Parts: sequence; structure tokens; C-alpha cells
Amino acid sequence: GTVLGPVLFLLHVNDLPVVLQTASLLFADDLKIWKPIECDEDRVALQHGLERLVAWSSERRLPNNPAKSEYMCLGKPTSDRVYHLNGQKSISVSSTRDLGVQIRYDLKSKDHTNAVYKKYLRILWASKRRTTLLRIMLDVHPMIRCGPETHVLPALLTMVKKFEKGFQKQRLEAAHLFPDPLYRASSAFVSSLIDAAGSPAPVLCNKDPLTLQHISRLRMMFPKAKFIHIVRDGRAVTNSMIKRKIRMSSVITDPQKLFTRWERIVRDVDQQCSDTDKCFTVLYEDLVLRPNDTMHKLLTCHSTCTNKKLYDVAGFLDVPWDPIVLHHETAMINETLVNTMEPSSTQVVHPIHTEALSSWASNSSKLPRTFIQRVHLDSDMLRKFGYADRGIPPFYGNAEPKIELQTKQLRKDEDFLK
Repeated sequence: GTVLGPVLFLLHVNDLPVVLQTASLLFADDLKIWKPIECDEDRVALQHGLERLVAWSSERRLPNNPAKSEYMCLGKPTSDRVYHLNGQKSISVSSTRDLGVQIRYDLKSKDHTNAVYKKYLRILWASKRRTTLLRIMLDVHPMIRCGPETHVLPALLTMVKKFEKGFQKQRLEAAHLFPDPLYRASSAFVSSLIDAAGSPAPVLCNKDPLTLQHISRLRMMFPKAKFIHIVRDGRAVTNSMIKRKIRMSSVITDPQKLFTRWERIVRDVDQQCSDTDKCFTVLYEDLVLRPNDTMHKLLTCHSTCTNKKLYDVAGFLDVPWDPIVLHHETAMINETLVNTMEPSSTQVVHPIHTEALSSWASNSSKLPRTFIQRVHLDSDMLRKFGYADRGIPPFYGNAEPKIELQTKQLRKDEDFLK
């Protein structure tokens, strides 16, 4: 428990490599011994080294544990080599974990990449805009790390999609690179990017727009992954994209084309989301108006959590409740990373408020009045998520009292009104 303790231990074991008389590496109390085996004399010499280790351990009162000792032959595996430690036969393995890395006898990365993509719990979600708020709310939770957008993953997943059909698929199959090798390599790439996007945490999260268009693909890469699909009123999304000049296609200012694109994406993601019980749909308006209720459903779970449908999901992520998620603005400086180049980053420095929910129907809207009055009549996605019957201007439900108070206070804040 002291700084001096580890130093004294290192001094105590410092002469071990000399005693062994063979190549070795020592990391704390973890020891690796190796020797090229070209003849029987080499094998005998290695066994003598193990016997010297036993004698040294007894002298230093540092007993070794034969049950945790393994040996691995790099190259072609052989079954005729037997080594003993403390009179017990060492276990022969073809793969072992060493300081966080899974090592194979042939030095290939297959076992390690398999271990990496199977262990990760990922939360990936999309729905063009307004995902930054939930990203920040999750990121301030002590068990969740949800870094900024990578801007790389959607392009990677689109590329992987191209290799899943036609000539590209046939060529990979002929080279024995499809499907498992392709998905293992892709998952390792995805994991590496998400790992580098922030500090370690039990639950890692990615928030790249359009990622959820690849739910089926990501489920193969990350079997334990969970997906959060955030949906906002498509009319509000369209207005926001025009107002903030978000370039998602060659047509920036055509409301109907942007809205149609929103419908297509949401329809695609909704279909993939409905195919698995590991996908949870959250309405952005619910998150803003009733964050306490919505975040409780999203975070905490009990043994009775069985229904995974919209509005009925209780505790989708199954992590302990922490009220800090309702006060993200107080923890952002120390707890979360905000990329100032993301257009929506400046909007999450304030407490949750309702000021912008229905701005798409106001006099300051960038949408034509004819579009506002008629677009909901023929939209199956607005109908499905209950937006078509909200009225103009829309009524999305009552806000929690605290949200109403925060909104009133912000309306008096000159910096907020700028």
C-alpha cells in the first residue's frame, strides 16, 4: 500500500534473470521464460532453468503457482514437449492472455480481435440531429463514456457494406476473407477508434450520425452491442438543417427533399431496430420535456425488464441511476469532451429547455408555410411516431416542472437569447 513497497519487491526479485540463465521478462510478479528449441539439449536446459526458478522461489519465500503456469510453442504446435514446475506438468496452450493481449502460437491476431469484439458493450445511435444532448447526458454518467463523433465510422461501415454483395463478396470469399475475417478486422478498427475517443469506462458509446443504418452489420461485429435510435419530429430536423446549413447532400435548402431524406433514413433505421430487442427508440421531445422519466427508463433496469417496445423500455442500459445525467451542464467541464467543430456543441452548455422544440412552426422558421401546413398529411413516419396529430404549432406533451422553470430562467438570460 506504499510507494516503497513496489520498489522493495523489485529489489527483492532483481537477480532472477541471472539465476535462470535463459531469456526472461519480469513484470511485477508475472514471469515469462523462453528459449529456442533446436535439439534435446535445449529442452533440457529450459527444464533446468525452471528447476532453478523453483529453488530461487523457495529461498526468497516467494512460492510459484504451477496451476497458473503455461507453456506455448511458437510456430508449429508439438505434443511431445513436456515441462514440469514444482513436480507438476505445465499446461500446454496454443493461445494465452499476456498483459491484456491474447497471444497465439502462430502470432496471428485472430484470437485477440475475437476477444475484443465479443467483450465490448457498445451503444450506437443515429437520427440526423439532436443526438448531442443525449450524448452529453450519457457521457457525464460515471459508468458511461460517450465521446464526440469520429466522422470515420459511417464511411467505414458503408465500405464494408459494399463488400457484402456481388463481385466484391465473391472475391473475398475466394480469398477466405468473408465473412468472419472482414467483420473481425472491421470491429477491431471500430473498437480502436472508440477506445481512443476518451477515457476507459465500463460502457463505451459512439454517436456518429447515420451509424444506425448499419445495425444488422454492427450486430455481427459486436454481439453484445445495444442501440439507441433517437427520433425527432422530421419538420424540426429539416428546419434545423436549413437554418444551420448542415451539408448532408447537394441540396441544402430544399425542404421537401431534405424531409424525404429524413423519412428514408428513419424508416430504414426503424426497420432494423424492430428486428432486435437490443434497440431502444427515444423521442427527442420526450427527452427534453420529461428527462427524468426518460433517462430512468433508459438507464436503470430490474429483473422485470422484458418489454423492449417504444415507451415501454425500462432500464435499457442496465446501469445504476445517477442524477448527474439531469444536470449535464454542471459536469461538462470536468466530465465530458466537447468537439467545438460539431455544429450542435454550443447548444448543450445550457440546462435542458424547451425553447427550440416548436420553432419549426414559428414565424422565424426557415420552412415555407405551405410545407408546414401540408407535409404531415402524406408522411408515414410522422404518423408512426405520433407527430402528425400534434397540431401546428405542435403540442408534444407537458414538461416536468423543473424543465418549465429552467426554460423561464433561460428566457431572462441575455447570453442565451443572443
